[in-house]
Amino acid sequence: MHQLNTNHPSHINHVKYLTSPYVPGVIWFHVACKTSRNKLTKVLKASEILYQTSYGKTYDLIDMWPKVDETGAWLRLSVGTIGDPQLINKLNTLINTLCK
Repeated sequence: MHQLNTNHPSHINHVKYLTSPYVPGVIWFHVACKTSRNKLTKVLKASEILYQTSYGKTYDLIDMWPKVDETGAWLRLSVGTIGDPQLINKLNTLINTLCK
C-alpha cells in the first residue's frame, strides 16, 4: 500500500483526496475448494460484496471474471476508498458458502 509511504509520490494525493484511513487496492486471492463456474457465479451474485467490474470506487467489489480451475477459484477483490469494517466477515461468508 504505497499511498501510506510518506516518501512515495502518490502519498500527497492520498492525504489530499482520501479522507478515510483505508487504502484502496486490488487483491488477487485463491479459494481452495472445488467448485463450478455456475456455483461460483451464483454465490458471488448473492454475496454482500458487489459482483461487478469497475475499480476505483468508494465501495468494495469482486471482479466479474474469476478464474476456476481444478483446485478452486481465483478472485479479484477491489477494496474501496471508504472501507467497510465488515469486509472480512463478508469475505468469510462468501468463502464458507462457496465451499459448502
